[in-house]
Amino acid sequence: MDAVKKQLNINITQPKKSSKSIIKQMKSMITCFEDLSNEMFYELFDFFDSYDIYEIFSNLNSRFNHLIIHSSLPLRLNFSCLSKTSFQHRCNTILMPNVHRIISLQFSHHLIIDDFFTSFCLDSSFIRLEILILQNIKSDNLIPILTTLALLPRLYSLTITSIEKIQSSNDVFCLIIRLPVLKYCKLSFELWNQYINLSLNNNEYSSIEHLIINTKYNLDQLNNFLIYTPNLHCLSCEISTLNSKQITMSIISMNLINLYLKLEDTSFDEFEWFIIYFSHQLKLLHLSTQRDIEFLNADRWEQLILCHMLNLRKFNFRHQIINDENIINYHRYHLLIDKFKSSFWIDRQWFFTHHHYKSKDFTSWIIFYSIQPYRYKYK
Repeated sequence: MDAVKKQLNINITQPKKSSKSIIKQMKSMITCFEDLSNEMFYELFDFFDSYDIYEIFSNLNSRFNHLIIHSSLPLRLNFSCLSKTSFQHRCNTILMPNVHRIISLQFSHHLIIDDFFTSFCLDSSFIRLEILILQNIKSDNLIPILTTLALLPRLYSLTITSIEKIQSSNDVFCLIIRLPVLKYCKLSFELWNQYINLSLNNNEYSSIEHLIINTKYNLDQLNNFLIYTPNLHCLSCEISTLNSKQITMSIISMNLINLYLKLEDTSFDEFEWFIIYFSHQLKLLHLSTQRDIEFLNADRWEQLILCHMLNLRKFNFRHQIINDENIINYHRYHLLIDKFKSSFWIDRQWFFTHHHYKSKDFTSWIIFYSIQPYRYKYK
C-alpha cells in the first residue's frame, strides 16, 4: 500500500516540476529574445507587414514602442483583402502618422484603391515610397493616379493590373515614361486603341530597366513604347502578331540582355526579322512559340545564333504544335528535333525533350522544350 501511495505521489508532483521548468525556460527565452540587438529586430521586421508589426510589438514595452513608433523603421503596407473598417483603422493608426516612413504600398481591389485615393494624394509627402502595386484598378482612376506619381522622388517599382481595357493608352504610357526614377515596371492591361502614338519630346526617355508586359500587344504597340526605354536591360512580353512587312522597327535599347518572349501566330521568318534588331547583346533568351514547325529547324537556329547572337549564354525554348496527322508529319517532326542533339547544342549545355499532352479544351498537342539545369519561368 505504501509503495502504491509513493508511486501516486511521484505521478502527482512530477507535472508541477515540469510546469515550473517550462515557465523558467519561457522566461529565459523571453530574456534571450529581448537581448537581440535593434539591428536584428529590424531585419526580422522585414518579414512582416508593418501593420502586423504594430499589432504584435507596439505595446510590449517601452523599448519596442521606441523601435516601432519613434524610429525611422521603413513601413510596408498591404491593403489586400481588408474590410472597409480594417482599412480605415490601418490608415488612421499607421499610415497617417507615418507617411514619411512608408516605402511600399500594395492594393488588390478597386474599391480599396478608390477609398485610399479619395482620402490621400501620393505627393512628395510620401518621400520614401519606392514600391507601388495597384491590382484590379479601374481604368478611369489610372490617369489621375499616374499624374501624381511624378511627384514621388524615390518611386522605382510600379505594378499595375486593370480590370478594364484602357481607353487613353497614349496618356497612360506617356505618364509612365515620365516617372523620373522608375526602374521596374509590370503592366497587365488591355488597350482599346490598336495604335500607340506617344506625344513626347525627342529628349524624353524612361529610366525603366526591367519591363514586364503580361498582356498581348502587337509589335506596333510594343515598338512605339520601347523606343523611349534606352536603359532597358530586361524585357518580358507577349506579342500577338508581328506583321513585319508593315512596321519599321526602331532601335531598341542596346542594353537589353535578357529577353522573355511569348509569340502567337508568328512565323520563324517574322521572328528572325524581329530578333535581329537587338540580338547582338542578348545573353538570355526565353522563347515560347507555337504552330510554325520551322521553329524546329535546328540548322536555321544555329545559323541565327552564330551570326547574330554570339553573346547568348542561356537559351530556354518551348514550342508546341497541334498533334494532328493532317497538320504534322510525325516522321519529319522527329527528324527535326533529333538535330537538336548535335555538338552545337551539347557544347552549350542546351538540352531538349518533348512530350504529348491535352489542353483544357481537349486539343492534343506536342510540346518540345528545354530541360537545361537552369530554369526560367515566363513572368
